[in-house]
Amino acid sequence: MKRVLQKIWDERRAIGTYLLITVVLGTVLAVVQDRLKDWAKGWLTDTSAHITLSSSSFAAFPSQHSLEVMELVVYDISASDLVKGIKITAIFGRLTQIIRHHVLYSVDIEGFDALLPQPNQLVLSLKHEIDVKRKVTVYILTKRIAASREDVKLELPEIHVEGTDKNGKVVYR
Repeated sequence: MKRVLQKIWDERRAIGTYLLITVVLGTVLAVVQDRLKDWAKGWLTDTSAHITLSSSSFAAFPSQHSLEVMELVVYDISASDLVKGIKITAIFGRLTQIIRHHVLYSVDIEGFDALLPQPNQLVLSLKHEIDVKRKVTVYILTKRIAASREDVKLELPEIHVEGTDKNGKVVYR
């Protein structure tokens, strides 16, 4: 009888230990896994910036010995998530001069600083962040001299966007 009771007691203890391990430890591991996923989500997802040439136009005007080419390029800049501290750099060919520039936000806010380190280079520092809903449109008006009609063509700049996402990671495009 003692053996039977001992065997029943051992089986109950084994079942209790099994339930304790699977239910309690399984639940704890599932909670820890969810916490780790949430913590790592910010580090595993990459925020990206998008630069799209939305429109461009150019015209040539005769001068004494050459043609003066005026060009307007318009870029839409957006991001897949929050990006702040945004700097937009546009570099044209060395014979191109940037005449005017402007930034329009997709919402009713304004604010940017502009720096022209060289006549063909523009650096815009936005005063507001962009995200999925808040985008910007950048307008750049340039002029350059063309020696002949064959040289009259659209010249697109090398353009880059740089900023930081909500986790402090650098976003560059």
